[in-house]
This record gives sequence, C-alpha cells and structure tokens, in this order.
Amino acid sequence: MDSRDYGVLILIGQPRLNNTLSLGVNESFADRIRVNYMTDGMSREEVKEYIDSRMRLAEASPEIFDPAAIDTAFGCCKGSVRKLNSILQTALLEGCNRKVNTISNEIILAASSELSMV
Repeated sequence: MDSRDYGVLILIGQPRLNNTLSLGVNESFADRIRVNYMTDGMSREEVKEYIDSRMRLAEASPEIFDPAAIDTAFGCCKGSVRKLNSILQTALLEGCNRKVNTISNEIILAASSELSMV
C-alpha cells in the first residue's frame, strides 16, 4: 500500500503538533509526511503593521496603541496572530472599561494576564 498515494492530507497546527507527531506511537504516520514547514511567527515590525492595518480597517486611529504597548503585545503573543488578536481585543475592552484614550503596556499586560487565567 505504500507504493501509491491514495490521498493528500494537509495538517496545520501549533508547534505542539510536531511534538505529537514525534511520539513513538505516531512514527509510521510521521514517516509518511512528505513536506514539513514551520514558521517563526510574526516579527515585531509585522505585529506593528498588523495592528495598524486592523485599526485602519476598523476606521480607528492606529495611535490608540502606544509604542510600548505594541512591544509588550509582541512579547506576549510570541508571534502568534491568534494570541495577538485575543490580547488586543481584551486590551481594547479593558481600555474602554478604564475610559482611557491610549492602550498602554500596562493594559496589554493586564489583558494577557486575564487571558492566561481563562
């Protein structure tokens, strides 16, 4: 059965997927993977560009996030867009609750902390 390709399966996941595939119980499956590609995640500059583009798309000012907050968001998300979105959304809600005009790194840290408790 190994001489023919009967189907194509594309696996996309977090870095933990590679850890799972490296387990002995999954060895025969992992041996059949033809291409394996890992990304490093977003860089600090890409995080800034992403935040700016999302804020413009929402017709909001990108300056809502101060530069220190962007650095903190980058550090908290570890390059993951999904984590970044969650942190930013929670930070915006927190900023609204605090009635502030600018999201600071303190608010980003509070948002990240709140998400890690959930």
